[in-house]
Amino acid sequence: HEAGRLLSGYGGILGSADNDYEGTQQALGQAIAIARREADVLLELKTLAYSAVVRGNYLHLRESIEDGLQAVELGAGTNNSEPEILSRWWIAAGSLHLGDSDTARPHALALRGADNGPTSRLLTSIRFVPAICLSCLEGDWAQARNLSDRSLELTPTNQQLIGLRMLLEYETGEIAQGQAYLGQFLEIMGRRIDLFSTGTTSMAIASVARITGVTARLDIAQTAAEAVIQDSSATP
Repeated sequence: HEAGRLLSGYGGILGSADNDYEGTQQALGQAIAIARREADVLLELKTLAYSAVVRGNYLHLRESIEDGLQAVELGAGTNNSEPEILSRWWIAAGSLHLGDSDTARPHALALRGADNGPTSRLLTSIRFVPAICLSCLEGDWAQARNLSDRSLELTPTNQQLIGLRMLLEYETGEIAQGQAYLGQFLEIMGRRIDLFSTGTTSMAIASVARITGVTARLDIAQTAAEAVIQDSSATP
């Protein structure tokens, strides 16, 4: 039973930090088997959530969604626990990437409506991301701005959230507002070294250049992209 708990955390680290997908699958598979043998629902829930995260990061989106759906079903009534938030996040994100807004919608809305609960500040803010993306994809710009405002009140320096708002402004022709958020984005970029923020930087700057036709900052995007590609721990 103790080994199951250790394997669960170990599998999550292998996938997110050590770029060892096969090792992750082995460790998490063992942890789930032990959790089921011991009838430890919380351990199984947590391990399925880790698996959804890792599989999503490795672009196995359908498998990530399946793990997330199992976790949500298993964790019904857990009061917005961290595993539930992670699982719903990847169900929604994976479904949106696959063009399946019907599957994404209930989980994006559940995340949006969740209370803060016993979760980290980061999870509390990024729970709005799927709903913001869904609103933008459906052209509900007012809703997207409202959700963006709420999320940025919680974590005003979150690079993913600022990047989404920056693109929203540019996509709707609010160039001055877009430039303001771009300034914030670039300022924060200089203080962040994690791969996720670096990758977000590259994609967001390239998208702005495509919208505006202004290519002055593409060298920043290229440098950021190369930093991600060259890092041995980067996931697909």
